[in-house]
Order: sequence, then C-alpha cells, then structure tokens
Amino acid sequence: MEIYKELGFVILEILTKTPNGVIVFVPSYVFLEKIKQEFTSSGIMSKMYAKKSIFFEKQSSSDFKQILDTYLQ
Repeated sequence: MEIYKELGFVILEILTKTPNGVIVFVPSYVFLEKIKQEFTSSGIMSKMYAKKSIFFEKQSSSDFKQILDTYLQ
C-alpha cells in the first residue's frame, strides 16, 4: 500500500537526520507485520538497516527488556 511506503520514507528520513536512535511505536502487532512486509518488499527496510540497527519487539513481551537493553548500548 502506498501509505505504508510513505510511512517508511518518513521513518527513513528521520533515521537519516537523527544522530543516535529512534523508537517507533505502532498500534498493533498486525500493523507492525504489515509495515515490515511493505518495507521489505519495497526495499525501504534495507535502506533503514544501512542507516541504523533495527530491533522489533516480539509479541511475547518477555523479550522487551532484552531488546531495549540492546538498543540502549
């Protein structure tokens, strides 16, 4: 969907201009999966990975602290 691509380009622009890191919150895991698929298929995800390390929270929240700790390093 075009709106997901636009969201990807906005996030990519923020990643490019932000010196450290960025945390992006989305309303649901379903939405997260949709944008991940769109970002990957459109090539936006590889551009994001070229700018910053990327971490995704898994649906089981037990990994959240570990992901956050890794992000903060």
